[in-house]
This record gives sequence, structure tokens and C-alpha cells, in this order.
Amino acid sequence: MVTKNATEAAKRCGYSEKSSHNQGYRLMKDDDVQRMLAFELEKSRERNLKDSDEIIERLKEEALGDIHGATAGSRVKALELLMRHFNMLDQNQKIELSMKDSWFDNLDLSASDSDDKKNHLN
Repeated sequence: MVTKNATEAAKRCGYSEKSSHNQGYRLMKDDDVQRMLAFELEKSRERNLKDSDEIIERLKEEALGDIHGATAGSRVKALELLMRHFNMLDQNQKIELSMKDSWFDNLDLSASDSDDKKNHLN
């Protein structure tokens, strides 16, 4: 799981340099090894999903200015990252803000009462 390479994993398990390729291949065909890898992969996905959810929550807090010390620039960057995550912005698009603009200070990102508008931050 660490190396994501059967040959390297076999070496780490103590197989010789010479036989590690064959042993890694053999072990990858073993049913017990396959079950163990599937189990560990699922646990890893769950951990990563939890981490991703926490990152999204932090970005939402930053974008909404709920974090002490959030600046207009950090809020815009958080919005940009959230928009990319939710596929509202493609890789070629960029959000720019002039610090002279005051519209951002009054931006209401809370849920809309209108059913036809989706709040992608919540």
C-alpha cells in the first residue's frame, strides 16, 4: 500500500532483489492478499473522503469570512477553489478582484429562499 508497487513491496517484505519482481507478481495473484488490499484501499478512501470534507468545510468558512483574520483576497481564493471543486469554474477561468471594489464586503453567500437557485457552498 505504501509503495503502490508489487516489486518494491516484496523488497520491503524481505524478498531478495533478484526474486522481488516474481514474488511481488505472485503475491498480487493471491486471494488473501487481494482481499487485504481491497480492505485497506477502502479504509484509505474513507480517510481521504473525511479529510476532503474537512478541507471543503474550512474553505467554506474562509469564503464566508467566518475565520478570524480572513481577508478579501483569502475569501476570493477560497471561493475560487470551491467553484473549481464543484465544477463551476474550469481550469482556464480565473477570479480577479480589485481591492477598491466594495461589493465583496456586502456579498451574501447564505442560502437563497428561491428554490430554483442552488447554494453550492452548503
